[in-house]
Amino acid sequence: MDQVGSASCLGAAASLRAGLFGPVVPRPAAALPSASTVPFRRVETAAIDLQEHGWAVVEGVLPQEVCDEYITSLWDWIEGLGTGVDRNDPSTWGSDRFPPTYRGILNTLEVGHQAFVWRIRSHPCLVKVFESLWGTNELLTSFDAINMLGPHDEAPAPGWLHVDQAPYRPHLASIQGIMNMTQVGPDITGTLMVKDKSYKAHQDFFYKASKLSEEQLNRIPDHYQFTPEQLPYWDKFESVGLSGGVGSLFLWDSRTVHSNIAPAQLKQWRHVVYACYQPRSMASARDLGLKEKAWREHSITTHLPAQDIRIYDAEFAKLYPNETKVMDSAGKGPAFKVTCDRQKVENSAVRRLAGVEPYPEAEIRTAKPLMQISVDALRAKLNEP
Repeated sequence: MDQVGSASCLGAAASLRAGLFGPVVPRPAAALPSASTVPFRRVETAAIDLQEHGWAVVEGVLPQEVCDEYITSLWDWIEGLGTGVDRNDPSTWGSDRFPPTYRGILNTLEVGHQAFVWRIRSHPCLVKVFESLWGTNELLTSFDAINMLGPHDEAPAPGWLHVDQAPYRPHLASIQGIMNMTQVGPDITGTLMVKDKSYKAHQDFFYKASKLSEEQLNRIPDHYQFTPEQLPYWDKFESVGLSGGVGSLFLWDSRTVHSNIAPAQLKQWRHVVYACYQPRSMASARDLGLKEKAWREHSITTHLPAQDIRIYDAEFAKLYPNETKVMDSAGKGPAFKVTCDRQKVENSAVRRLAGVEPYPEAEIRTAKPLMQISVDALRAKLNEP
């Protein structure tokens, strides 16, 4: 974990910007202990932020060279799809040649199983953060998407404020992650916007304010996009647009209300790998079977890595707006030359994270999860010499 850089910045700088969610505001630093030179203590600070605010920013998780290699390899892959995209020629970046995306989210063409994505997903510094939060290295990772959003001066897409945890899960079930390959912020690349402390209202909204029937509530999966009539409920929570440097990690409790946001003029590329980890112990035999199927078929799954695995298919796509922009459509768009080079990085560490190989008992580490340690106790630990 010695490559983890500066301390997490609670309330990372965000410019004031009016939007569908009200103003996106800068947030002053919380009254946390001063930054430590001990990397593990930055994860402790993130655990405090997650417990108090439902989100955290950890700077410097991955070094610059790893992020640069990812971006180069991503462009190599896109140019290798055979549609004439040239990373140095913006005139070739149109939808007639580029893979289909939605808000920059790219989850088709086996991208989630390419070697350049697995290099990030399995990086020891990233995995170590989640090991500390969950208290075990016996983790599974999601087969999730990436985000690749380029410079443009188009009007930003309408907001899609949502939550990624079903009503029947009242407690912490997953911690989602965005691994930033570039510097990101509300005014330069677009970014993740979170409703500060909104995770605390997860149950109140669904069971008191939503006016949904019990039958409707029971049908909600681990993704729910709020209707226009429901949005005012969340106005009382501050909208915080997160900023971070190259190699920074955004974390949020899946009960936290969030969306991605973008300025009217996007000034530079945003490159992101979505990464989520849960203890393998959360997975049922059915979940492990579905992960093996997704691994074998190079399929994308939802953000959940262990619990209630759902493979991303046309049926699941109906949960999302305008999803035809994301899913492949037969006979539409350019013809892509799809290959998968995961074998370049496939090893025991990757297969264990994928859930297709068990962890040897002798190599499993356990400790008390940081998310189960009280905020007061974590602060006391941070004050220790």
